[in-house]
Amino acid sequence: MTPTIDTEIWLPSSPSRQRKTRKQRQQKPPLFSRVQFVQDKLDLTWFNSCIRILEKYFESRILEISEENSGQKKNARQKKEYNVTCLGLGSPETSDNARAQLAFLLKVCDTLKI
Repeated sequence: MTPTIDTEIWLPSSPSRQRKTRKQRQQKPPLFSRVQFVQDKLDLTWFNSCIRILEKYFESRILEISEENSGQKKNARQKKEYNVTCLGLGSPETSDNARAQLAFLLKVCDTLKI
C-alpha cells in the first residue's frame, strides 16, 4: 500500500486561541518620590498633634537624663538614644502601609531634628 498524495502533505494546525499581546506596564516612580508624595498628603492637624505628643515625651526624657547626670561633670556629653518601633508592615517599595509608615517616621525625624 503506497501513500497517496493527500496524506503526505503535512499541514500545521493553527492555535486554537489567539495569544493576547501583553500591555506594557508603566514604570513606577522611584521610592523617594512616592514617599515624598505620601509626606505631602499627611494631614497637618493630625501630624502636628503627633509632634506635640512626641515633643512632650522627648522633653521629659531630656529632663530625666539631665537629673541623672547632675552629679557628673557639666561638660560631659549626653548621649541621647531613642527606640523606634517598626511595625514590620512590609517593604516600602511594594506596600502602601509600609510607605506611609516610612514617610511618617522620616517627617518626624526631620521635624524634631533627630
